Amino acid sequence: DGFEVGTATDVNTNGSTYYYLAFEADSAILETGTYTGNGLDNRNITTTNTPIILFVGQGENPGFNMQGAAYRTSTITGDNSFRVDSALGLGANLIQSLGAGSFQVGTDTYVNQDTIAYYWFSFAANADQVSVGSYLGNNTDDRDIVTSPAISPIWALTKRHASNNPNLACTRWGTAMTSGAVLGSGFTDDTIQAFNTNGFQVGTLGQVNVDDGIGANTYYYFTVAGASAPATVPTLSTLPSAAVAAMPFMPFSPYHIYKGIRALTETLYNARLGP
Repeated sequence: DGFEVGTATDVNTNGSTYYYLAFEADSAILETGTYTGNGLDNRNITTTNTPIILFVGQGENPGFNMQGAAYRTSTITGDNSFRVDSALGLGANLIQSLGAGSFQVGTDTYVNQDTIAYYWFSFAANADQVSVGSYLGNNTDDRDIVTSPAISPIWALTKRHASNNPNLACTRWGTAMTSGAVLGSGFTDDTIQAFNTNGFQVGTLGQVNVDDGIGANTYYYFTVAGASAPATVPTLSTLPSAAVAAMPFMPFSPYHIYKGIRALTETLYNARLGP
């Protein structure tokens, strides 16, 4: 029914507010795993699913060091991925590729240092709950990014790849956050401003939507939705008590339901006991 924290300031300082993001594992979508680094290039790590979002981080006692993690989405091409704690754009020799039933890592210490334990989690494609894509920054405020597939996120993350003016990734999750959070810096207005039924809205800060006219200004994003809402059970209307009291029989509505039940009852009675 949840998780347990200790006394480290990262998770439990007295009087501080913490925001958490948790998923109940669905093996068809969410997968987790671990491996020990060996320092060898072009190393393939076996998965059950085909990842379209993948995070790899160093273990700590054991655990997952998000600050020392790398991530990649399926819309990123070539030998490229991002470092979570770096403002720099895409880099090589980290998560080198995503494939059917595996991903490949290089020799960078973020993903494959010899004898170091690494933990990873990934999301597979799902039209109702997972979306990845990219867009070009255009300096337009209150810009709606329509995801493909179009889903209503509970988690979104976007990061700019540019040869100049680098920026840290920006993320937002849940309903408690009132603005996006720049990784390593905290809440910042004019970043990820809102979640929509078909994507998310961004402002004009460099972390989410700038075009400085110099080189590439491509933003790579992913979004994850919550579980689909259960079907709404229709509520039957209640007859006024005065009307019920005036009826000489059980008030089935519409009337043909009453007739059908009566006919079935008579058939069963006759079959068992005779006329």
